[in-house]
Amino acid sequence: MKLKYLFLSILGAVLLSSCMKDDSSDYYLYGGLGTAHQIKDAEFYFKFDNGKTFCPIGSTFDTDVLKDSARVILSFVLEGENISGYDYTGRLQYLNLLLTKKSIRYAEEMPDTLGTNNVIIRDGYIYDKYLNLDFAVRGQYSDHYPNLVSIDSEQTIDSEYINVYLMDKIKGTMEGYGLGIVCFDIEDLIKAYPGKKGIRVTAVDYQTGNEKTYDYEYPKSEDTDETLPNNGTSTLRMK
Repeated sequence: MKLKYLFLSILGAVLLSSCMKDDSSDYYLYGGLGTAHQIKDAEFYFKFDNGKTFCPIGSTFDTDVLKDSARVILSFVLEGENISGYDYTGRLQYLNLLLTKKSIRYAEEMPDTLGTNNVIIRDGYIYDKYLNLDFAVRGQYSDHYPNLVSIDSEQTIDSEYINVYLMDKIKGTMEGYGLGIVCFDIEDLIKAYPGKKGIRVTAVDYQTGNEKTYDYEYPKSEDTDETLPNNGTSTLRMK
């Protein structure tokens, strides 16, 4: 799967906005990470991870590509008055599907086939049943197979977090540096290890070669933080 997306900071529940300019005037571009919800046939609305909803004006979608409950990243321009029941309505500027995968559990050890490409996690947060990670890897033009892996024997009663590893298998060369966003379905992990406060991810930093841990707590109902985007775009092929 080739994934192309707006490159942004995804710390917390995301709703981004930035001022754009065309030949006639300034306008504001809004967007972020969210979930697609099918209304009927090729009609969809989108719910951002901060709980806000968006209904695109005059847009229909290919249901062979966009499915109900798909994780997406999108941007839009506000237009006209809001349609009743939605927080935002407007003209869709950009839409792309995000790679969504279930986490993997092993009893004692994980196989080498999961990959050894080192990873830097740039940002992340948990929303609903998803751990959303913005990461950087070597191999900008290669195919990537990121996985979130837990080992049952490494889980301890006294740990406040579920311990997992972010693994990346690469198919291709290590040339260049790529950026990606992946949404891991952690519902099975949460059920398997109840009573924890969040997920602790271990990854090997490609700059230092050392292991680094990243803690992500389950969200509270009042968490509605907003963050602004960084600049730039990026492409990775991920499966």
